[in-house]
Amino acid sequence: MELQCDLNMASLIEEIQPIVEASPAYITVLNGHCCFDLSNLPDGVEVWDNSNLNSEQFKSLATKFELDSHIKYNQNDCLFIEFEDSLKLSDPLYIYFLDHGKESETRTFYNFYLLKKGVEISIVEKKINSKNLIENKVNNSISQWMIEKEVKLTHYSFLDANKNADYKADRKTLVKQLKDSHCSFFTFYWNSGLINNAAEVLLDDEFANCDLYSISLLTNTAVVNNNVSMKHNFPECKSTQIFKGIFDDSSSGGFDSTVFVKKDAQKTLSVQKNNNILLSDYSSVKSNPQLEIFADDVECAHGSTIGQIDSEALFYLQSRGLGKKTATSMLLRGFLNDIIQKIDNPEIKKYVLSEVNRCLNLSIKFKIIDE
Repeated sequence: MELQCDLNMASLIEEIQPIVEASPAYITVLNGHCCFDLSNLPDGVEVWDNSNLNSEQFKSLATKFELDSHIKYNQNDCLFIEFEDSLKLSDPLYIYFLDHGKESETRTFYNFYLLKKGVEISIVEKKINSKNLIENKVNNSISQWMIEKEVKLTHYSFLDANKNADYKADRKTLVKQLKDSHCSFFTFYWNSGLINNAAEVLLDDEFANCDLYSISLLTNTAVVNNNVSMKHNFPECKSTQIFKGIFDDSSSGGFDSTVFVKKDAQKTLSVQKNNNILLSDYSSVKSNPQLEIFADDVECAHGSTIGQIDSEALFYLQSRGLGKKTATSMLLRGFLNDIIQKIDNPEIKKYVLSEVNRCLNLSIKFKIIDE
């Protein structure tokens, strides 16, 4: 059964329809429900939500997707997406999450993904809020990823918060990876209200690799807190975390990450990096990378930096004829470059660069703190 789009969402749909339909393959989700008449599913991808499931079908999917028991019997706002064995998509699959409504409420959306053996895919998720979204509306989400053997997943998440809304959200991502799987998760926050972002990754078989990359560009009173739990349960697994933030005005951020290495998880390779630049006397960051290692044959490193623009580098660029704003923008782009260069898809990289330039040129005021 197709979910018909609410007439009250017509203006939002009209606004985003050209963007959506420009994508080669896409899924549109309105307030937690799949809008099938505004989706173009590629072969090998199946989608269900509670609008087209009876209770027995829901319980069957809950078992198949290995849902936690407290979720199994909650059929509100649940979305299931399954990718069949050996599916390989050359173009990214776009998933648009649209939030519309004037009710002051807290809602939790559940998104479940099952990537079966040998899947190779890139997924781009964009969160788009209606211009009519009221203040104090809270949307929470739980995304669970079941990654089977030999899967290669690259996932990009963009949050485009409504500037007129006091947007608040708790976002939780649960990932379980099996043997020879490789996942890269990129998250991007552009002045995003109040976001608490938690990720729990379980490397649950040999040779599983997981990379987490994040960029936050925040102004005004925006807050993004990142909490990460990376569990190495088996030998020969790798994980990388690189989180970078640029904070202006009274914005703030947090990075609290722990890598757990079990006794039998020998040959573990793990890196944690959190780097931040403060452009204002009123911006702040708390950073707490941690390691808990119970194996003896591992290579694990972690580090954190919080500082301002390098005054000597800025002076050097200005001495070569660049204006202060141009020189500052160049240094900030260079600060983010190692994450941006890890984006393999040229179109997505181009989009990220355009958003970074937009934020640096229009949002951040380039306040240089003199020593």
